[in-house]
Amino acid sequence: MNFILDESVSGMVDINTIMTEDGNLHFIEYTIRWGRPTLEIQLAMLYPGLDYGNILMQLAKGTHGNHILNHSYRYNLKATAVTVFSYGIPFIKQYDPDGSTCLSHRYKFRMPEYDGTTSDVRQLFAAYDNELDNGTWRTAPSDRQFTVIGRGETCKESIEAAYKVLDGFNLPTCTWRDDVGHNFEQCELDLKKHHIV
Repeated sequence: MNFILDESVSGMVDINTIMTEDGNLHFIEYTIRWGRPTLEIQLAMLYPGLDYGNILMQLAKGTHGNHILNHSYRYNLKATAVTVFSYGIPFIKQYDPDGSTCLSHRYKFRMPEYDGTTSDVRQLFAAYDNELDNGTWRTAPSDRQFTVIGRGETCKESIEAAYKVLDGFNLPTCTWRDDVGHNFEQCELDLKKHHIV
């Protein structure tokens, strides 16, 4: 989950929690980091057209200070990220769409379609197939393939935007959770109650 904290911070504070069926919230850990698995969300929340490399260079040089980030991200929106991942279970007699046998268990596929306004798709460990160079990707064995990020003015809108991209999408050997963000609003209320956000 991504929150705007009461205090100014640099980077990302990742609050990992579990909420039980009876509504009790348990805090697991707090981590502060700049990178996976949250970097794809940060990139998806940038204003369109920004040169992120230039932003990082300015931060490194100290030419604009950390306030440059306040003008780079769409803090007025909520984001939900759903990761498509592989268990690494191979199919027997698995075939690629072109009919050739896939012995390495790296499946050829096309990323799901997204609109770029309310949703984005960010590659994780799936690899672009440079030999074909026609929008084809290959899955990475036993790993996270890509993340779909939905954006919206409310938590519900961001969840719907993420899952809309995955509606009808199928990638053999891969799956994703179907409940990402479903307790987001209650969790946010509890975090506010504990004066964390």
